[in-house]
Amino acid sequence: MARPTKYFEIRPLMGHGGAPPRYNGDIALWPEYEARAKGYAAGQKDEFLALVGPELYNELYDTAWARVKDLDPTTFRGTGGHLRLLDLLRPDFSKYPHSQAGEAVDELFYGLARLRSEDAMSYVPRFNTGLSKMLTQVRQEEDREATKDFNQARTDYSIKMVEFRQASTEYNEEVTRRLLNQEEPEEPPDLADLVQPVRPVAPAKPPSSTFTLPSSISGRLFLRKFGYSREQRAHVYRTVGSWKLQDLQECVKMSDQEHATVVPHVTINLFQRCDFSNWRTLMIQMG
Repeated sequence: MARPTKYFEIRPLMGHGGAPPRYNGDIALWPEYEARAKGYAAGQKDEFLALVGPELYNELYDTAWARVKDLDPTTFRGTGGHLRLLDLLRPDFSKYPHSQAGEAVDELFYGLARLRSEDAMSYVPRFNTGLSKMLTQVRQEEDREATKDFNQARTDYSIKMVEFRQASTEYNEEVTRRLLNQEEPEEPPDLADLVQPVRPVAPAKPPSSTFTLPSSISGRLFLRKFGYSREQRAHVYRTVGSWKLQDLQECVKMSDQEHATVVPHVTINLFQRCDFSNWRTLMIQMG
């Protein structure tokens, strides 16, 4: 699965307030496009604000353009015209709730690589934010699916309860009829051929999702996204003795400073500072 391309773009500033952002109709890109479009409008002088709607209109393409191509662009001219256009383009997220989780998964697994000049102190919180966002979106998606299944189960339960009450009424009427018609009133009636209805069980409300990635998986993913080679990842594991995300991040943050830090009588080589068992000895030696 390839990471979706961001089809809107911020081009070099030209004219008043720069060029308007482009949009192709991808629902995953909508929140950022909407924010950029409103920001573009906010940056215009009052005398140009009436033209923002047609300018945004001209920068639409693919499915976004297909939605407006038959409309008169002057519809979006005037104060507030750009807001009318955005209202028309705004997706119905209730129909596509999965896209937000999918975008978060794509961003974590196929994006979120460390920038060339980015150090560990900057990248670690960015990775953790992406991981947290993905977990939140997936949990929300699982909760939505569970709620949908629960609502369907409640509907089925309601139907079964109607059938149960009707069957119970018929059963009780038949038992009463046999009691009244039996030749020996003191003897219990023969009910062997009757099946007593069983009350359906009400569905239980599902618990909230607790989905998470095992720390050993997120730890391996972190090292790969940080840019470590297979040999470097293996070296880190041999040094730390764990694939847990927190342990690896602490190791990388320490190792990402200088490749060697020299103090009196002590030299800390690359990755040595990840050896937590020797860290206490090192601090004692440093005084």
